[in-house]
Amino acid sequence: MSDTDSFIQEVTEELRRDRLLRLWRRFGPAVIAGLTLIVLAAAVFSWREHRREEAARETGGRLIAAARIDDPARRAEAFAAVAEAAAPGAALLARMSEAGALADAGKPEEAARLLDAIAADAGADPLWRDLAGWKALMLRAPDMKPEALAEAIAPFAAEGATLRPLALEARAVARLRAGDAKGAREDMAAAMSDPRATAELRERLGALAEALPASGEDGA
Repeated sequence: MSDTDSFIQEVTEELRRDRLLRLWRRFGPAVIAGLTLIVLAAAVFSWREHRREEAARETGGRLIAAARIDDPARRAEAFAAVAEAAAPGAALLARMSEAGALADAGKPEEAARLLDAIAADAGADPLWRDLAGWKALMLRAPDMKPEALAEAIAPFAAEGATLRPLALEARAVARLRAGDAKGAREDMAAAMSDPRATAELRERLGALAEALPASGEDGA
């Protein structure tokens, strides 16, 4: 390489370094700030995930501890306390458990009102809402006339309803109590043909069908 070429190369490299230095002075602080924000965001995300995991473990422990309380009234209070502090999903489970404890404590109407509130909660999962509404109805069922109970069960027994097989069974029993053997048979047949019907439910319906008089003997 000649002296001239060497000189040109040195000048070119110097110009390149000078240009890079000017660019760094202009954009370097922004690059550093951006990298800092990325690192901070990652750290915050990691901290939040850790806190969520810790909170979930703590809530799970409190739910288990509440479930182990023998006295149902105290158990209901413990579940209520968990529901107050827990995240939405765990709070819903705690409220459902609280309702069960209230029923065990001899407070079915108080339990039913709590379940009514869950069933009316638009933010809750539809399955939980259906289950809460059903449990509330079953708590009130002993004090209802069979005709009124059969009518109240109707929405749960509709086509496509989540709890349809169970609701059809319950309505069949209500109709039998009301003297409507024909309607009871129809509900039992519909429940038996539902692919979601469990083996236990089919067994109960079979036993109930055997106890019914033959069609025509009851005027149905």
